[in-house]
Amino acid sequence: MNVLGLGRSMPDIVAVADKVEMNIVLATGVYPQHGLPGPITMRTPGRTPAGKLDDVLADLFIRDIREGIAGTTIKAALIKGYTDKPLVTPVIDRCLRAVAFAHRETGVPINTHTDPNAGAGLEQLRVFAEEGVDLTRVVIGHSGDTLDLDYLRRIMDQGATIASDRFGLYFRDMPVLEERVQVIASLVGEGYGDRIVLGHDTHCYADYDFPGGLISRETVPFWVHTHLIEHVLPALRTHGLTEEQIDQLLIGTPRRIFATQGAY
Repeated sequence: MNVLGLGRSMPDIVAVADKVEMNIVLATGVYPQHGLPGPITMRTPGRTPAGKLDDVLADLFIRDIREGIAGTTIKAALIKGYTDKPLVTPVIDRCLRAVAFAHRETGVPINTHTDPNAGAGLEQLRVFAEEGVDLTRVVIGHSGDTLDLDYLRRIMDQGATIASDRFGLYFRDMPVLEERVQVIASLVGEGYGDRIVLGHDTHCYADYDFPGGLISRETVPFWVHTHLIEHVLPALRTHGLTEEQIDQLLIGTPRRIFATQGAY
């Protein structure tokens, strides 16, 4: 995602982009799991007389989108939001409102990190709605980590898209492949197929620990970039999804999200 708090090595990204035959789409935003940097924390946000947000955090996001990330000319194409188990703390509230403001100023879509088992996606939508965000331009991430269909319907019924984007990450107490696929098949059968996207949320290298130990092919053998094609799509076909429905998940909905542009 290349957002603040997760590392922003633009030289590495450029080096990879020069060697692969695909477009790499970067995000701006912040992952404030451990708080915000001091220079941002010390600058209290406010509102103009017209009610517009005045926040250095939002300014940073907008600069990444309009001018380029970290002094480069490579522009962000979406904005990352974050909410986890603490839900909307004062810091998270500030971050989400900055995301909403930058989105409305630039028109690029919003994608979020959530803990769905804490109901985080609904809290994000509440804040975004208070800031006037068109919720059809929001993707609520990590939604595949729950089997609560009612929670997922409540998100999509507000117009937002859910991302079942952790295929392969099957640690203890997390839904496994069959369970995640069954949820998608059920929701597609109910007519929600145009409000779901798929993914892995994986990476090529990590130097941190998860409950199962250091990330490796031994601890998470299916958390790889080929798992979706090799295992998830065949499983969806087994559950009755047509090629047209699968194309909607992989192509149609992502295209709609990125094609909907323009400030408002």
